[in-house]
Amino acid sequence: MAAIMVVSMDIVDDAWMAPYFAVVPGILEEYGARQIAGAKDVRRIEGEGAAPQRMAIFSFPSIAAVDAFMADERYRPFRKAREIGAISDIFIFENAVNEGQFV
Repeated sequence: MAAIMVVSMDIVDDAWMAPYFAVVPGILEEYGARQIAGAKDVRRIEGEGAAPQRMAIFSFPSIAAVDAFMADERYRPFRKAREIGAISDIFIFENAVNEGQFV
């Protein structure tokens, strides 16, 4: 079943961003990831707390593909740099809507 990854992020130090975006999109592509949406202008319309500075949504072929991407040795230094330079929340879930299983 297809998987969705939702990333919200607040940038603390943007030094990691140029190298990250020069390499990581190619690694994502190898795992079948497709970016569905991304924005810097995020606003909360319900709930509590501040909206993140940035959000992105990706589609992957499966949860296993997400797990494999996150564990990829080539991604490891970029992930570490992102973890130092940004406060991130990343969620994944199987896309039950496309499979007609959402109730």
